Amino acid sequence: MGSHSLEVKAPQKLILRKFKMENLAGETKADLHILKELNEAGIEVIEGKRTRSEVPYTLTGRLADWNFSRAWYYWMAHAEDGKGLSLEVAAELHKRKYPAIDKDQPKTYGQVIRVAGHCGCPPPKEWLNNNGKIDSYHVDSQEGLNALAGAIRTLHNLASSGTDTKKILRLYDKISALYTEWETEKKEEGVEWLKKMPTILYNNGMTVNELIVAIKNEREVVSIAKKWKDNERRRVGIAQHFFKGNQITGFNYGTISGPGQILNRGPEVDEMLRPHYEEVKQLRPNAAESLELCMRELEIPGPEYTGKSDGSMSFRLAKR
Repeated sequence: MGSHSLEVKAPQKLILRKFKMENLAGETKADLHILKELNEAGIEVIEGKRTRSEVPYTLTGRLADWNFSRAWYYWMAHAEDGKGLSLEVAAELHKRKYPAIDKDQPKTYGQVIRVAGHCGCPPPKEWLNNNGKIDSYHVDSQEGLNALAGAIRTLHNLASSGTDTKKILRLYDKISALYTEWETEKKEEGVEWLKKMPTILYNNGMTVNELIVAIKNEREVVSIAKKWKDNERRRVGIAQHFFKGNQITGFNYGTISGPGQILNRGPEVDEMLRPHYEEVKQLRPNAAESLELCMRELEIPGPEYTGKSDGSMSFRLAKR
């Protein structure tokens, strides 16, 4: 890759300053966020298999005898059996004043480094394990993650190093490649499902973050789909169409699906998406003609499209 959007230069780190972690539930690029957050906190990055949890990740964190895994808007930190922070260290961390950032911020670290994940943020003394230690936290902010990691390093007399800078950049390149190239997600009953996870930003705040093409018998496109995220309204959705003989025969918009197509839908393939689908023609040349015809179908808006959706969901039944 010629350039990196993640700038990591030893000994500097990318600094993330906000109260709440970003919600990564269903985020296809969760690993990129996780990499940045662990790197700033100086926590070692561990590679693993992709999870099927609410956050689809392959990366976790490890620091001394603590393990870190990402949930939707917070980090889960767990110490090994019998290990953890002493009551003295945990109590100091709980009462420590949170740095002044804005008026809506927490007052103390105990409000963002929650003992045992308790939403009531109780004092540590109520949650000691059998060895008199605190071994579990949910962490809601980058500042909190940095502070917890700092307390663990101090306890174990560890240097603030985290993962080697070269490894961070290697991981960034590796993860980015997964989201910028088409890959076969699955093959079943003669149909190959190809998937790509780009980041295609639109001026209206929408982001298309997943593209899917299904090819039957290596020649006929039977489905084209895109998954999107509305960054302003915090919504996600899918626009999927099914084909037979290169003609639309059905649709799936998440909340509604059926035969035919949405009469008032806008174009589902535009100048920003077409270059990505063109790549499939090179990868699967036997299906290139079918893909082109199907894309043309989706470049044409529904017959009752007026420039913007009127909010209704009407559809024309497919011919039988």
